[in-house]
Amino acid sequence: MNNLEIKKPTTLDYIVNEIVTVDINTIMLVMILLVSSMTFSI
Repeated sequence: MNNLEIKKPTTLDYIVNEIVTVDINTIMLVMILLVSSMTFSI
């Protein structure tokens, strides 16, 4: 029983995971926009 309680994700972990996920999505979006603008420039 104690092991399950220790492994249960905390709210902080959830928030950090959400922030990391948003960061990755934002970076991907920016990279795609950069590549698109470079392609249009050529």
